[in-house]
Order: sequence, then structure tokens, then C-alpha cells
Amino acid sequence: MLRDEIVYRPAVLADAAELAAFGSESFVDAYAHALKPGSMALHVARTYSEDLQRRELADPDAWTLLADRDGDIVAAAYLRWASPPAKLAPELRWVEIARFYLAKPYWRTGISSDLMVAALASIRERQGEVVWLQAWEQSEVALRFYRKWGFREVGEAQFRLGPELQRDLILARSLRPDPLIG
Repeated sequence: MLRDEIVYRPAVLADAAELAAFGSESFVDAYAHALKPGSMALHVARTYSEDLQRRELADPDAWTLLADRDGDIVAAAYLRWASPPAKLAPELRWVEIARFYLAKPYWRTGISSDLMVAALASIRERQGEVVWLQAWEQSEVALRFYRKWGFREVGEAQFRLGPELQRDLILARSLRPDPLIG
């Protein structure tokens, strides 16, 4: 079974080049149908350079989980300590899922759910209490996935994609048994 072939592991500096290529390709696969090519090219160049991946991997307040199949990245989640833009319960330990991508050949295989399990477990291990993320308001597949995982809309934020300004939804969920998000 395909899902049995995946190993979930923390990314290391040696993964930077492959992570840059994976992020670029995954973003384009997910959004090329809906975004202007020029805006997408600017975003990809700014967000997925090998140098930026190296800096993110070296950041002590961030970590990346990889889904690895025979040495190839098939999914990745970039996580970091960050208070949400909605300014909710600032006294809690918030972790942002800043990126959550799956390679196109692995869409609808269950690997995204397995990666979410690994990401939430990793956040709990680090004593994170609440998780938040931003998702493009027009990305219905992503929004359905996050809502299935208990994320609720708690605000909105602007997102710059090249010269374009878009609206993202801010979604959050508690990792504690008591409801923390109003």
C-alpha cells in the first residue's frame, strides 16, 4: 500500500534544494489554474528559493516535516511559532502551519491526512496549544480539508501574490480539550 511506503521525518539543511524544487512545483500544480502566470512566477521566486529554504531550516523557531518516499519529498509542512494576525488569546502558545503541500501524483491518497497527523503530533510534542493557518478564500479543496481537521474560521488577512492582493481566511484549532477559540 502506498501510504505504508511514506516516512515522515524532520527536514534537514541537506534537504534545502529538493525542498525548494518541491515547494515551487507543488504551489504551481495547486494554483496555476487560478492565478496569473506573472504573479505566480514572482511568488515562487520569492518563496521557494534554495537560500530561503536553508534559512527557514536553520531557524530555531520553525521546523519542516517531510513525507519521504524512497528519498523523494512527496509532501511537506512548514511550521513555526507565530501569533495569529487575528490577535486571539495571545497568552497561548500558537503555531502556524505556514505551508502544507502535497505533490500532485499523491493527491487523494490519504497522505495529506497522514501529514496532518504528523504535524499536529509534532506541535503537541513542542507544547503548542493552538494551531493556525491562512488559506486562500477561493481554495475550496484546502478549506474543506482544514475544516475536516477541526480548523474554524477566526478572521481574514491580505496576502500578496506578486503585485496582486488577495484575501485569505485565517483558520485555527485548539490542541487542548477545552475550547480556546471564540
